Amino acid sequence: MSINLEFACIHLQYFLSSTYYLSQFRGEYTGEEDKSRDVITYAIHFMRENLGKKILVDDIARAAGLSTTYFSTFFQKQTGSSPISYLNNLRIQQGCQYLDFTDLKINQICHKIGYEDPYYFSRIFTKIMGMAPKEYRKREKG
Repeated sequence: MSINLEFACIHLQYFLSSTYYLSQFRGEYTGEEDKSRDVITYAIHFMRENLGKKILVDDIARAAGLSTTYFSTFFQKQTGSSPISYLNNLRIQQGCQYLDFTDLKINQICHKIGYEDPYYFSRIFTKIMGMAPKEYRKREKG
């Protein structure tokens, strides 16, 4: 009889703990930190999916379901970078891949990654990478 009672107590403890942690078992996030991570992850995903389009911080904030002002402050606090700086870095990263792995002209690349003006693209590229896109393409790889 004591073995059955011990078995029942263990299972009761398991049952009670599983109901307490039900949201974690189901993969639901309830903490503020998890929610903030989800908003940032979604915003970055939105940026990556729309690199070739002209998007504004308003567009990203709207997609994340936040006001532009709150989103900008929140994004800066969570990532250490403004949304525009982060987006520019993603675009330049994609531009580097195009320069490394394609024969596309620089003005074609700038349009593919969301810049309308090749000179502006070149200026941003140089600021972030420390060299012009032409220099970057010519450099020895590997």
